[in-house]
Amino acid sequence: MVTDSGNDDPVTPKPGKLIHDVVRDEPLWIIFQRDMTIHLKSELIMNSFKTIDGRGASVGTLRCEAPHDIKGGEDGDGVSIFRENHVWVDHCSLSNCEDWLSDAIMGSTVITLSNNYMTHHGKVMVLGHNET
Repeated sequence: MVTDSGNDDPVTPKPGKLIHDVVRDEPLWIIFQRDMTIHLKSELIMNSFKTIDGRGASVGTLRCEAPHDIKGGEDGDGVSIFRENHVWVDHCSLSNCEDWLSDAIMGSTVITLSNNYMTHHGKVMVLGHNET
């Protein structure tokens, strides 16, 4: 359960934050304790077998606050799914990111984005891109 909407260190995220749950190894159904708006310092990179379920709470905009000159392989996506599978993002709002709002690439499979509100952005979704 996400209980804290604050920024967090992507290298050592704290429990209760969205970034902590999406990088864990075990399958998780992630829900939100209350209404919140999450402002990310970097893109949200997810591991396999995760469900982000915004039902029951008004989960505000996931925003990347990273600068245009992004280092370390990040490119400013809101939700980035890279070589993962069995990921479901449901009932969330995404807007105002540096690059794509959602990105499921490099062999990611069984990806579902449903009932989401994607706004204030020109590039919404990349599905299935592979460098080769």
